[in-house]
Amino acid sequence: MRRLLLASGLLILILSSVAMTASASDPVRVDLQVVDRGQPVPTANVVIYMSCDRVEGVTDDHGNVTLQSDCGGRVFWVEINSKRVGQLYQVDTVPLTIDLASVTYIEWQGGR
Repeated sequence: MRRLLLASGLLILILSSVAMTASASDPVRVDLQVVDRGQPVPTANVVIYMSCDRVEGVTDDHGNVTLQSDCGGRVFWVEINSKRVGQLYQVDTVPLTIDLASVTYIEWQGGR
């Protein structure tokens, strides 16, 4: 019984350290669609700012862009065509749609 408990404890310790290491270094993927009143916005310049990275791309003909970061951040700001959207977003497995007609923008005072 004692060996079983020691083996179980060791297994839990190993799995928890592997999980912590994997989550810190896993790439983060952000899928966005930019629309204006429901219509896709092609060739929009999109930048996301995480606490540890800045990633940019351009939307395709359907208003879609996929951005990836290796920093492991979980929240981000978005700039579309050099305008900062006034909402902080969380990384999610579900694609995010941003409708330019329904967002507000903020004046950013520096930093990321």
